[in-house]
Amino acid sequence: MAKPRVLVKGNVQGVGFIALLVQTARRFNIKGVTRNLKDGTVEIICDGSKNNIEAFLKKINVKGDPEDPFSLHVTEMKCYWEGEPSYKEAWKRYKGFEIDYGIELDAFQKLSVEDMEYGKYYLMETRSETKETRSEIKEMRSNFKGMRLDMKESFGEMGTRYDRISKQLEGLQEVPKELRLLRKAFEKFLNTLAKEK
Repeated sequence: MAKPRVLVKGNVQGVGFIALLVQTARRFNIKGVTRNLKDGTVEIICDGSKNNIEAFLKKINVKGDPEDPFSLHVTEMKCYWEGEPSYKEAWKRYKGFEIDYGIELDAFQKLSVEDMEYGKYYLMETRSETKETRSEIKEMRSNFKGMRLDMKESFGEMGTRYDRISKQLEGLQEVPKELRLLRKAFEKFLNTLAKEK
């Protein structure tokens, strides 16, 4: 078992970083506790297998957009292993991987605050775009624009064809009238022939 104290600096508070910590720690079977410090740093004390902790640290070392105040972006991560001079024991007991909000919360309050953390992380993730993603979106927009122009052209052509078909149908409506008149004329002709015999 390994036990580090980790200090994470950057844009790591208010952007859902805590939610990422909790989910990633659970994934790697790591126990511990985390809290936000007043200077904007996040402190983590945890324990687990060294391999799992190293994988955990790699996953939480997120590089977002440093210019975007809403983008999760780790600038520095210091790890002090148990026995090293800057290592400190956890400030509170923990069972799983827990968030210390600095105040006591009942179960409902804790669940509500954690749900907000997950919501922040989800929102931040959906807004973050890599250059590749931006390029793909730009290409998709260009394709949609092309499709829109093609559809507009197709609808214009369909409108022209519909006008022609509509006029032809109007003309066909006249045919039954003409056929009735022709039938009457033919019946009249036959009657006239019959009278002459």
